[in-house]
Amino acid sequence: MNLETVFPHFVYYLLGFVFLASLVVTYRRYSSTVRSSYLMSILSLRSIALVLTLLFGLQPFLVDESVDSNSFSVSVLVDSSASMETQDCAGESRLKVSETLLKGNSAWLPQKTKDFNTSYYTFASGVKSHSLIDPLHSRVGGTNIEDALNEMVGAAERGSLGGLVLISDGQENNGTVINSAKRLKSAGVPVTVIGVGGEKELTDVELTFEAPPKNAARNKEFELTVKVQKNTEEAFQKEITLSSEGIEVGRQTIDMAAGKDEKLVTFNLREYTAGFKNYRASIDVVEGEMISSNNVDYTAVDVTDDNKVKILYFSANLSWEYKFLDKFCDDSENLHLTALIRTGDNNWYYYAGREEKKFKVFPESTELIEYDVIVFDLGSEYLLAQRDLDNIEKFAFDKGGGIIFTGRQSKSSKLTKVLPLSSIKPSSASGKKVMKLSETSILLPRSRKDLTDLSNILYIKSGKMYFSGKPNTLKVSARPELSLRGGSGDIVLSSLYYGAGRTLYLGAETWPWKMNPDNGGDHYDVFWKRLFTWASSSSVEQLKVVPAYKKFAAGEAMNMAVDLLDPDFEPSLTAVVEVIVKSPTGKVNTLKLPSSLDLEGRYELDYIPDEVGEYSISVNAKFADDTTIAAQAAFLSVEASGEKGTLPVNRRLLEDIARITGGKYIHWDQALEEDLPLSEKIPVIQSRSYPLNNWMVMLLILALFSGEWYMRRRVGLR
Repeated sequence: MNLETVFPHFVYYLLGFVFLASLVVTYRRYSSTVRSSYLMSILSLRSIALVLTLLFGLQPFLVDESVDSNSFSVSVLVDSSASMETQDCAGESRLKVSETLLKGNSAWLPQKTKDFNTSYYTFASGVKSHSLIDPLHSRVGGTNIEDALNEMVGAAERGSLGGLVLISDGQENNGTVINSAKRLKSAGVPVTVIGVGGEKELTDVELTFEAPPKNAARNKEFELTVKVQKNTEEAFQKEITLSSEGIEVGRQTIDMAAGKDEKLVTFNLREYTAGFKNYRASIDVVEGEMISSNNVDYTAVDVTDDNKVKILYFSANLSWEYKFLDKFCDDSENLHLTALIRTGDNNWYYYAGREEKKFKVFPESTELIEYDVIVFDLGSEYLLAQRDLDNIEKFAFDKGGGIIFTGRQSKSSKLTKVLPLSSIKPSSASGKKVMKLSETSILLPRSRKDLTDLSNILYIKSGKMYFSGKPNTLKVSARPELSLRGGSGDIVLSSLYYGAGRTLYLGAETWPWKMNPDNGGDHYDVFWKRLFTWASSSSVEQLKVVPAYKKFAAGEAMNMAVDLLDPDFEPSLTAVVEVIVKSPTGKVNTLKLPSSLDLEGRYELDYIPDEVGEYSISVNAKFADDTTIAAQAAFLSVEASGEKGTLPVNRRLLEDIARITGGKYIHWDQALEEDLPLSEKIPVIQSRSYPLNNWMVMLLILALFSGEWYMRRRVGLR
């Protein structure tokens, strides 16, 4: 009780003394003449009236304090990570219980925040604003409580945050939350923590792919292994289903023992088409199981066509060399030969196997870019225009393609700078000419699967013509690969790194090696396989989608990039690149990729996949001349944050957050009637109330004095 006096305090002390003295004088004066009970009634009325009069003059008042709800806000953070889908809250998921805590009319939280400016946020690996109108949905990515609290620290330090509510199961797998809690403590903001989830380890069956292969060869068997773990009390028998693109490709039954158990199941598969293949393995939910999201897993396998090398053979004459080479490529699974051979003045022979394609004499650059290797007969150079010869040079220098030159070079050849030799001369073998490999030859064995030694085995038959160069005719960066034994050392096969690509010159016919009865022609096959492998190893695609056919963590940024070459094999700098990304649930997002500042020909930006499953990519690139190129690809987004575990609510961590910040911990099923803890630094509105300063008190004083006067007059007193 406070006093608001008009006069100095001694005046009120004096009045009190006078009032007391009047009572004493009256008592002594009339105690012998007036009945004592009557006198005491008179004195009581006067005493009450004098006390009220004195109090009325002192002006006592009360001070009321209330928080200024318009000067601060309360924030509510709701955990929406995948672990919140766990159904261990009396048969409901943790996320469903969180939604009830936010929206339930009888819930503690809505009642305690209704008078404040309240903001709502959801968080997983990042924080997002949330409207109560929208339902809560789980998000991919880990649980980063530290990041969520740090988002609130700024407002707390500015003094605009008066209270904070955290709803979570406490299963943090990113960050360290204690540091954030200490910062909120320093800012004076207490955190009310509502722990959502059960207190015991969850009953669960988990299915995952065990060390799946990244690649598999087309038309060859490979294995996918699935691991199943359980901790249910009951034994069970369930089927594991394996599917690809919605089509079941395998099914096996598994028997699991009671209690904790773990088993591996292997599926043997064979794919007949190349490309990126997604596989989905699933097991039915067991009765009483609290986590169903980890009963399904995805993996991705890139089924390759044995890295098929595309070869263009160009010649002015139909020869035995072509016929044997064509047969060799047909028999090989990873070589595809397209032939363009002049057979007459206006006649051309085209052959592209099943992929029949006809050219306008020689492929345009837009068609040439599809190949990895060109086998070019120098005797056919006269058939080509300068533009075609320039395209051949760019094919090696810019695209990184390989060119194998054969035959006689004319004196006026315009391809001299592309050849490893500066001078090539014809010769005739007077006898069998055996050839040897250089110490670093590309024809040396490179794989444990193929240890065939070609040194001193390959030869030129007697009487056959061949073309060669002397060691001093090798260009500075060229290397000899295959030379004649003996003093001449004539170089029959040489190589050159030319720009991004590689060129070779082969001056001898090789088809006779296929007729060698000693080895059944195996040396011929080995020779050309190694030659094509080396020549094509630096070839690049015109359009390459960088994230194609790979796995990425859902909820984390990935690099969406496209490497692009112009039709003339130069890195593209001015193209318009559009990427259409389709999510597993069918949502479509169109991205415009800007040109990279770091790498010529690359277009890129960061993209965050927010769903688990297969994403498809459609790429469209438009060049300055309005020509376009398109490609299709896909990638897999997987949950890699550890959110599918069987852990109960992390009560210890959540209690630590509340304790450090000066807040309180509440379990989701706990009834609580206390007010929401708020910061001591928030503004407070003060108001005064004067309980005696009203007309009713004045009437009471007047009534008391009137009552005393009446009783005095009744017995004849003054």
